[in-house]
Amino acid sequence: MANSEPKAFGSLAWAVAIGLVIVTVLNGAGVYLKRTGLMDADAYRAYWSFHCRAYYPSAGMAAGLQCRDLAAPSEMEQQIVSAGLQSEIALTRFVSRSSTAEFALKLLKDAFGLSLVAISLALLLRQAGPRPVLQTAWPAGVLLAYAGVGLLTSLTLYEPLIALAGARSFLFMSLALLGFWLVPHMALLAAAVAALLAFQVILMPFELLRGIHLTGHFYSLPLAERLSGTLVLPNTLGVFAVCALAFYQAFAPVQRRLWLIALMALTLVVLGGSATGMVGLGLFLLLY
Repeated sequence: MANSEPKAFGSLAWAVAIGLVIVTVLNGAGVYLKRTGLMDADAYRAYWSFHCRAYYPSAGMAAGLQCRDLAAPSEMEQQIVSAGLQSEIALTRFVSRSSTAEFALKLLKDAFGLSLVAISLALLLRQAGPRPVLQTAWPAGVLLAYAGVGLLTSLTLYEPLIALAGARSFLFMSLALLGFWLVPHMALLAAAVAALLAFQVILMPFELLRGIHLTGHFYSLPLAERLSGTLVLPNTLGVFAVCALAFYQAFAPVQRRLWLIALMALTLVVLGGSATGMVGLGLFLLLY
């Protein structure tokens, strides 16, 4: 893009940055709220009733805050029987079960991505923004063409909804080809990504202390292992943290805060227990 247009579409870029933060948080907010008992409190208490009875019969200090703050042993038994559930795994299913409202929030990220692609295409057709440069855009074009062939193949083998669900993963390629108008504003997007990292780090202590032990205990302590924040899955949190770090390093104009971003990314990778994230972080440090 020409250097004479560095401030073009500034307001729209701000909207993209803010929208990116909002849809990312809302996408997994329900899972975080349920895992920490801020939503579906009855199911949350029923889980802890079983967990405390199974692992900490005395419900003493060593059991952690949850077993001291929630139901007494007699109430625990009553809640488990009334729920009709006999295993800890069954008692955690409510965390991943999405309500209609949660499903709508998850669709927001897809609506956001489609809207961004549509806006970019409209700007391109109106010649209001820069066009893709073949020398730099051809890899994205090849990958998008490959995704298109895969979509057509899936349509012949599976139901259209399943094929379209798989195609969602390649939505970013359309933006890579059409969103050149965002190039002068990458620093703003880098700041938004850093804000997302910081927000996830802020959420970690509460989830560590009050989160349901979906994957066990944190080093034999009465703390939740493998946190996920609002990224739903621990591995997703770890991969996001590393990608966010790399994105910030590539596009942030001021690098003096990179050590802080790296520290936040490392914190999320460790608390998420993501091996993929750890490998990615190691490769980043090796190449940096």
